[in-house]
Amino acid sequence: MGCRSSGVAGALMFGLLAVARIAAADPITVRMVSANDLAALPLIVAKHNHLIEKQAQARGLGEVTVEWLVPAPASRSTSW
Repeated sequence: MGCRSSGVAGALMFGLLAVARIAAADPITVRMVSANDLAALPLIVAKHNHLIEKQAQARGLGEVTVEWLVPAPASRSTSW
């Protein structure tokens, strides 16, 4: 039984690696929403220094594109 379960585990790992290689061929895009206020300062620093892209390269994820989005202003309701 031990030999059979190791064969199944090996086949499962092979399948996961094959899927990971196919997924790695696609470009990775990360979308970040960041407001322009003091609370978002860590994100502003990460954007300025390209920290997300550098971490992705260091972890072996390949080329990563980061899209920085600004939230739309909230509409104010005049009726209560």
